[in-house]
Amino acid sequence: WQTTEESLRYHFEQYGPVVSVEVMRDRVTGDPRGFAFVVFTKEETVDLVMSEPRHEINHKVVDVKRAQARGVAPPSIHQNRHQQQQHNNNNNNNNNNN
Repeated sequence: WQTTEESLRYHFEQYGPVVSVEVMRDRVTGDPRGFAFVVFTKEETVDLVMSEPRHEINHKVVDVKRAQARGVAPPSIHQNRHQQQQHNNNNNNNNNNN
């Protein structure tokens, strides 16, 4: 992964002002770990970046995600199944009480 802070800043400044860019690196080797954090001045810029279906940097298509605070899980793809299980459990409890 040869993308630098500078190339990331250059790409994302097309959408709005960038506060900072940090490529995450291995603590031991110093090699890039394959992801980075880009901080924007405005939330609207993040929305604009996220609305683009594809981002290509240094001839490589990159996966852009909204950062989540540490310890906060992103929305689960299994949320509907979990809600259905809770509904079923509630129904079972109600049936057991009858």
